[in-house]
Amino acid sequence: MATPSPRTRNCIRATLSPSGATAFALRNCHKSTLKITKKTAQAYEESTQFLRPDPPGREKDPAAWQVGDIINERYRILEMYSGAMGTVFIADHLVWGVKMAIKVPRPEVTACQEGIKRILAEATAWVNLGLHPNIAACYFVKRQQKAVQIFIEYVNGGTLADWLAKGRLRNSRDALSIAIQVCNGMEYTHAKKIIHRDIKPQNILLTKNGLAKITDFGILRLIDADVAADRSPAERTSLDADSTIGFRGTLNYASPEQLRNSHQVDLRTDIFSFGLCLWLIFCGKRPYHHNSEEECPPPVSSRRDSPLPHGLVKLLRKCVAHDPDKRHQNFEELRRDLHAVYIDQYKVSCPYARMGEVNLQAEHLNNRAVSLAELGKFQEAQNHLRQALEINDHLPEAVFNLHLLTWRATAISPFQMQRRLQPAGKLFPDHKQLAALIREVEANRSTPQADRHIPPELLLCPPETPMAIFQKNQLRQSIRENIYSLTRAGKYRRSFAILRHHWHETGFGPDQKLEEVYDQLAARGTPTAILAVQGKRLTQMPDTTPFLCYNKKSGKLVCATGTGHFRILNLKEKWSMADTDICTRPTGKMPNSFRLTRATVTAMALSPSAAYLAIGQQEGTILLKSLVDNKKTSINRGNKTVNTLLFSPDNRWLAAGDRAGQIIFFDLVHSKSRTFETGSAINDMALLPGGLNFVVGCDDGSLQVWDFNDHQRQREIEAHVLPITRLSLSPSGRQVATAGEDRLVRVWDLDDWDCRRTIEDQEDPVTALLLADDGFSLVTGNNADLVKIWDIDQVGNVLLVDGRGDGIRTLIPGPSSATFIAGNQNGSVVLWKIFHDLHLQDQTTGISP
Repeated sequence: MATPSPRTRNCIRATLSPSGATAFALRNCHKSTLKITKKTAQAYEESTQFLRPDPPGREKDPAAWQVGDIINERYRILEMYSGAMGTVFIADHLVWGVKMAIKVPRPEVTACQEGIKRILAEATAWVNLGLHPNIAACYFVKRQQKAVQIFIEYVNGGTLADWLAKGRLRNSRDALSIAIQVCNGMEYTHAKKIIHRDIKPQNILLTKNGLAKITDFGILRLIDADVAADRSPAERTSLDADSTIGFRGTLNYASPEQLRNSHQVDLRTDIFSFGLCLWLIFCGKRPYHHNSEEECPPPVSSRRDSPLPHGLVKLLRKCVAHDPDKRHQNFEELRRDLHAVYIDQYKVSCPYARMGEVNLQAEHLNNRAVSLAELGKFQEAQNHLRQALEINDHLPEAVFNLHLLTWRATAISPFQMQRRLQPAGKLFPDHKQLAALIREVEANRSTPQADRHIPPELLLCPPETPMAIFQKNQLRQSIRENIYSLTRAGKYRRSFAILRHHWHETGFGPDQKLEEVYDQLAARGTPTAILAVQGKRLTQMPDTTPFLCYNKKSGKLVCATGTGHFRILNLKEKWSMADTDICTRPTGKMPNSFRLTRATVTAMALSPSAAYLAIGQQEGTILLKSLVDNKKTSINRGNKTVNTLLFSPDNRWLAAGDRAGQIIFFDLVHSKSRTFETGSAINDMALLPGGLNFVVGCDDGSLQVWDFNDHQRQREIEAHVLPITRLSLSPSGRQVATAGEDRLVRVWDLDDWDCRRTIEDQEDPVTALLLADDGFSLVTGNNADLVKIWDIDQVGNVLLVDGRGDGIRTLIPGPSSATFIAGNQNGSVVLWKIFHDLHLQDQTTGISP
């Protein structure tokens, strides 16, 4: 068969992509090269089962895999091992650059749908277990017709059984270290509500330098279940007692209660099984001929010249007690006892005894996204990457992967993609893959390239070793204690210098303790520049979210879509960006989510008392809803679309600006109104401090200032040559910012109404605008999904942030200083916090973090 030309390869690759396949194929492929109908292309585009499947008939059956084969252009088979329950292939992933073990069950196990379903369910549970340094990661499970392939992290040092057979654990210090590591892994597993039920030396993997990783979370047990069920009792008895049997685990390592009924066990069954492993490590044999025996013999060391310490003897008897109530009740308790023996013997702490803060959830979500993309599930992969960035928005792999997926798997234009890549390029200037993607997008902008739609090659977060995590935790704790000590002593400048350097080296990842110290320092210092910003999603609305209102006094946040969907959240009084959830459900008669109207919503305002919600609609009606008793009234204004709404500070007046150029103040107490004619459509407005005087931004580009009592226009400024689209009043009430369709942003001083600053560097129209409460930061948002934070005094000083929302629709002040909330095109609502460089003065008295 002739080798396909590069043009033909690109055609085929394009048809395999989940987007743009039809257009590219019909545009670039010769009919003799590729015949494709719209119906066929649509059906393939909707399919997301595989990333790059081989053509029908060419995908090799795993039963035919041989050493040296390259499978699916991605996996080079290096070694293979066949056993009673299937085959394990050791392969190089040619894209990820890592070795992995691919487990393939025997064909008879996957011959029936029930067997396949059970294997897939257990494998999925293992995948979802996530990352931990003492657990072998399961990347993903793939189904090829009736074959199931389970892709697992490769560990290069063999099993605990291998080490025991070769006498490699004669050193008690190494043995205790490995035992403590296994306890760490099992603590994590049990915290995830998973019982292993098959702990044995064969399922504890070791790296060459002695790092332990637990493997086979139910997979081999399930693989043999159907086979064992078909055997006669005599045949089952003849099985090797170290082989996995159905749901019962392994005969030689199953607890008494597991032997009675493997479906009615708790986490203490794993304690018993691992206790037997500890007997093999320290005594060279198991304590029982049959695990149902009730009397445990005294443990005796396998080395005559080295008797067992008293604490270890007590521990060995306790963890294999016949009665579960007499065993260690969890792996944390067992780990503590093992560590006590370690300290007693060696007079130092074991480095693995306290792993500390092992939070690899962001890395797990990133790797899960990579696995989903490997299976062609691009939308799911993008969702996982967004979740990863909610946890750690400075994780370079997740940042790169989300951008690459957006570019390769969606119809985003090169111009838009170039805008979105700007924050990442500044955040990670030395990231090679990201730099290559930026070059690719720039090249595609001038000359569209066919290979844009080839499958994305995403980056894995490499598994961290326990020692690396231990060292990081030690360093983090040392830095924290240093910062705490300096802050308590009133040495604020030095404390902040260390904090700033730490953040610069490690990224502004969420850390509640350090954030608390920063907040205390910020309260004592003066912000001088913008250092960084962190974001956290508060909620996800069903549609674009252009309307947000927040009441600081009550903590109530109201989110609304243009289609009439509303959600009310309460922000916690005390929170940090590291918190899992900053919001709580509101109490009272009001539901958390509701649809108030089916008409198009055009404006929204929340009263200062947080008792009333005003909603403007396209046909001119204003709905006034009580958030106390759920009652609703309406104000009919004819067919004048309401563009903006606001309440007076005393809750008495409701002001509405419309497309006809009218502003009407409704007296909600005395049922009367006052009308102001501006002569141009009203796009935005704000009340000036100290009364009911107000400023409006108009469609003719003018900025108008009105006196409420005199009913007169005090001032009219030609602020922009095109319509003013957004207006923001500073919290101090001394400045107002305007954004126009001319792509200019201007800041005005209210004392003399002079233009303090004009910002021209707006490549996209400004869709949202906010003056922050620090006195010098201006925040803008646009449809390119960029949040830009400007230093008003130094216009060139701007921080670019990925908005995480497919476009920014609105910005409002947040619950505390230097925070703001964004409503986005994709319906997400994100809380952002600005971190500043601080000018501080040392004091003689300190504060207590």
